[in-house]
Amino acid sequence: MGKKKYLELQREGLTGHLGEISAWLEKGKDNNAWLTTGGDHGWEEVPYWLKGYGNLAYILNDPKMIAETKTWIEGVFLPVASPTVTSAPSTNGTVNVNCGHK
Repeated sequence: MGKKKYLELQREGLTGHLGEISAWLEKGKDNNAWLTTGGDHGWEEVPYWLKGYGNLAYILNDPKMIAETKTWIEGVFLPVASPTVTSAPSTNGTVNVNCGHK
């Protein structure tokens, strides 16, 4: 069996379908911390899954998976409408971001 077949099996298996069965990856859910302000879950599982899922999406050039990957990645960069998020330049030229997490 070739390498591409193994990647296709991953897409057809848990990696490709985790978003459908995991409470942590439910997109439209109001309490996912990646996609909403003040979400109470989603920080731990998403990056581990997304790393493999996103790589798989682009390697297989799968438009549906690529769109799903972009949703999660872009969710991180959306502006957060929260008074607890602040950013300020540091003395070394980088930006310090405080998201209010303790």
